[in-house]
Amino acid sequence: MKLLGAIILSAGIVSCSSGGGGTTSAGNGSSVMSAADQSKVDKAAAIAKAIRANPERADAILSQNGMTEQLFDDLLYEIASDPEMSRAYSERVGQ
Repeated sequence: MKLLGAIILSAGIVSCSSGGGGTTSAGNGSSVMSAADQSKVDKAAAIAKAIRANPERADAILSQNGMTEQLFDDLLYEIASDPEMSRAYSERVGQ
């Protein structure tokens, strides 16, 4: 399934990401994600972990979360394009 490959590859995409996005400087050299970006990361990580645990239910898991395979891929690429979101996603999925 293409989706399972996307989840597996997301670790590489996320760890190699660069660029800026929805983060702002906290003034001390760290970045703070917006609540909307935090929500996206939490949702993507929860979906990825659920699919990893039950890959045969990938389509059902996506559907239960209001996602399609394409929407989930798009979300992973959005996360990968932002270093802070990428870091948070990696922490949540254990990569």
